[in-house]
Amino acid sequence: MHNWVRPVQEAQWYLTAELTNSFFIGEVDGKRMSSISFVNHGKSIGFASSYYVDKAFRGMGYGKEMIQSVYSDDIVSKYSLYGYSIPSLQEFYNKTLRLKPCWSSRRFKLQIPTLTEKLSAETAPANGHEILPVSQANLEQLMVYSANMVGSSQTSRRLLMAMVSHTLRSSWIAIDGNNEINGFLIMHKTTSFPEGGYLIRPFFADNAPIAQSLLKTAVEYAAQDCDSFISLDVPLLNNECVSLMDELRGESVDDRVFMGSRGVPQRALDKMYGLANLDSI
Repeated sequence: MHNWVRPVQEAQWYLTAELTNSFFIGEVDGKRMSSISFVNHGKSIGFASSYYVDKAFRGMGYGKEMIQSVYSDDIVSKYSLYGYSIPSLQEFYNKTLRLKPCWSSRRFKLQIPTLTEKLSAETAPANGHEILPVSQANLEQLMVYSANMVGSSQTSRRLLMAMVSHTLRSSWIAIDGNNEINGFLIMHKTTSFPEGGYLIRPFFADNAPIAQSLLKTAVEYAAQDCDSFISLDVPLLNNECVSLMDELRGESVDDRVFMGSRGVPQRALDKMYGLANLDSI
């Protein structure tokens, strides 16, 4: 899917979160050739993702037919729809789902040896915070903290809990002196590990020093069994995060546009150092 590596346990998240009925497969003569999902975040909000058509079947109208079969006129009219698009498909999503651009994100690839070198100078967490395994977190507090970035729908909560349950060894929180969470990171092996490296998703922090401490912990873990790279998706409106990617010599891989049919959802983009997943707002 357009040079993008994906988490190896992604399917298990949706199974654990009981969202497998949100995914649809298109077939021609018994051959699977397309996919799309409609993840419901309540009675009036839906998320469109996982849209893909096999190269051999593109340009034949199958993709449009699949979208129209899943997203009826009634759904498009009733729901506030959101989703990520590659820049070249913005017009297509505007015509089929009435989506308009909200903000852009960029995938960065960070080489683990370079990260190790760049982050080695940081000997202690900044601003008096502490980095702990997510297994030591108050999960309800974690849900409240994350809601500012991904929303508070039951679907978002179930997805986030499912991601945590499958990555307990590679998830961390940052807490301050009052035991309040001020950062959170999950790191996943990819489907092409170790060549495809790790993928960080989500990555939230109150500021750049906290983000850097979380990232250092993740890199130290990743370097034990991988010397390739770490990928993450950064909202370009977070200037501190973009500056951090430049400082760490991040390689720009691909861009995505977050689109919505009814306005821009209120999200704390300044705390998003890595997007959650393609089915959360």
